[in-house]
Amino acid sequence: MIFETDVDANFSGMNGLVDGRPYIVLNKAHTTERKRATIAHELAHLMFKESSEFCEAENEKYAMKIAGAFLFPSGDVKRELGVKRTRLSGVELTRKEYGISAALLYVRAFQCDVIAENTYRWGLMQAQLDKGNHIEKETPELFAQLVCRAIDEEEIGISKGAELLRMSYREVCELCSQFTEELCEGVC
Repeated sequence: MIFETDVDANFSGMNGLVDGRPYIVLNKAHTTERKRATIAHELAHLMFKESSEFCEAENEKYAMKIAGAFLFPSGDVKRELGVKRTRLSGVELTRKEYGISAALLYVRAFQCDVIAENTYRWGLMQAQLDKGNHIEKETPELFAQLVCRAIDEEEIGISKGAELLRMSYREVCELCSQFTEELCEGVC
């Protein structure tokens, strides 16, 4: 389960287990790119056993490397950016395609030896200056899909679906109409 919450601006995310079930908590105020990176980072903490021989900072560094490799794998880095570059152009198109920040794109390009350290540092500075260029907000749809499936399978009624989704009866009918046309006849 992934939860978003309004918290201190310095908080990015955390993870844990409740009754053996994993959860991740995110800062609702962060950009979509930051949330995606945080989810991947926290997932890395959940999935991989952290070494007790490393300090917390080292474990955090490895979790970030895993998150970066998950969001922008090395094969994709080299295919999208090239094997060796002195400058990077077209960064916006690539970062939007992968849903990552410009900073993460430069980090991955440097980690994969596509760019030199001076290009990497320049790219990070440019990324920090460009505060307003973010990808659109993503809205999770799994819960709505599950509610529509439950309505379609007649496990719950449309009224219960409306309550769960915090929508009107008509909105639920429209949302689930591809699955439940016969249930919503005359309403939509």
